[in-house]
Amino acid sequence: MPTASPPESPAGYLTRRRVERAKDLLRSANLTVTEVCTLVGFASLGSFSRRFSELVGMPPSAVQRRSAEAGLPPVPGCFVMDWARPRPATPVTAAPAALDAGAACEAKIAIPDKHQLPPRS
Repeated sequence: MPTASPPESPAGYLTRRRVERAKDLLRSANLTVTEVCTLVGFASLGSFSRRFSELVGMPPSAVQRRSAEAGLPPVPGCFVMDWARPRPATPVTAAPAALDAGAACEAKIAIPDKHQLPPRS
């Protein structure tokens, strides 16, 4: 009869899940290993690389290189970083008058339609 392995510790579970997420990001996103390390919650690039190599069997850069060689198009890193960024609880609906559409896109502020604005005096 096989013996049951001891249950995984909470810290071990969290590390394993972070490495799984990092592996997915390295394969699918156009991010550096350092950016991925930070996004998944590791404080040190060295400890991230060591744990990643122990759990996956190869360093993070090798996983990223293999995905690039496979020809899979990566998701731009700015999309991934934007998706991971916290959002305010209430949406911003008014924009300062000096803000143009390009800056509004960067600042994530909605500019009201020109027909909704009062006429200039």
